[in-house]
Amino acid sequence: MAGNKPATAALWSAMAPTFARILEHPFVNGLADGSLPRDKFAGYLIQDYFYLEEYGRCWALLGARSPVIDDLAAFTGKIGDSLAHELRVQEELLDSLGYCREELLAGTEPGPTCVGFSSFIKDACASRAWHDGFAAVLECPWAYWELGKVLHARGSPDPHYRKWIEGYVTPEFEEACEALLAVWERAAADLGPLAMHSATRHAQTAIRYDWMFWDAAWRGERWPV
Repeated sequence: MAGNKPATAALWSAMAPTFARILEHPFVNGLADGSLPRDKFAGYLIQDYFYLEEYGRCWALLGARSPVIDDLAAFTGKIGDSLAHELRVQEELLDSLGYCREELLAGTEPGPTCVGFSSFIKDACASRAWHDGFAAVLECPWAYWELGKVLHARGSPDPHYRKWIEGYVTPEFEEACEALLAVWERAAADLGPLAMHSATRHAQTAIRYDWMFWDAAWRGERWPV
């Protein structure tokens, strides 16, 4: 996972306790053993659509603010391709489950956790230090990559859930994650202790939101008023 890269290891160390909780969550276990109700999975996919819309904008903000011009091409290229692939798989999965994504989107709104999560990372990318924003958005593909590897090893009897899992263990997704971790290692080399602490805190908050996102999908979270 982190190998001998010290900055990557430090960031994962802060994320690891919450990642362990994600692995224990009934939604995630339901993906692995095939017991997850289809309506909960469909609800998750729709909330994830709303989240990915804002997530893509976060990478655009980071690319525009990057001190290294090569990062702009990387962020707008590889990340854009990855997002397009995720959205395409979402639509295919919903269709195979008997749902119309456009109809679900028309009758749904971003839930409280989705709004909170996307607002947090957008604020980090737009108004915080660059390394804070990068750590906040790095968490998502990294955590999903690690989750994909765990769930792929466990397998799933449900073909829909298996297709979703396999999307996060492709060579292309691995390459994108490795490239992002290399950017983080390079950027972290110039950070002092306080800046490193701040970036770590942003990644830690992001993965806590990730746990909340799973939990919101499990509970079918709606606005209370």
